[in-house]
Amino acid sequence: MWFDRRLVVRSSPIHGIGTFSTHPIHAGEQLMWVSGGIVYTTEDWRTGKVQLAPEFYNETQLEDDLFIATPKSLYYYINHSCDPNMLNHMAWRDIEAGDEITTDYASYQAFSAYRLEPCNCKASNCRGGMTGDDWKIPELQQRYHDYFTPYIERLIRDAGA
Repeated sequence: MWFDRRLVVRSSPIHGIGTFSTHPIHAGEQLMWVSGGIVYTTEDWRTGKVQLAPEFYNETQLEDDLFIATPKSLYYYINHSCDPNMLNHMAWRDIEAGDEITTDYASYQAFSAYRLEPCNCKASNCRGGMTGDDWKIPELQQRYHDYFTPYIERLIRDAGA
């Protein structure tokens, strides 16, 4: 994993701990690269082929039944906001020094059972909570077009067919 040197972790009003910028960051700048990790299926997990302590890993869904677990780091402390300033590891808009780095979990979370309630982002467009089905909201599909993970972009294309 690589993280921009302008990011630090400290106390957050959103979820207790968050990632913040120490310098201005311009829209379109890459803030992190996350590569590597442990790739597995639900069958791998069920049969014990993969044995991880979940509290030490962050899980991302890559395909319908393919997941990647990466050790918790700065990436784990990127909090959800309904008005994010980072999507798909890039600054989605200009970020001022001292701003908390946030993302909309709907841009990468497609597990239907996922719930984040209540949402604490306090954005004017706050949805009040977030589910693994939020990527299906037409307004979000239009707003985040080309900023969803490749998996969710494909789900959107397939749903429109």
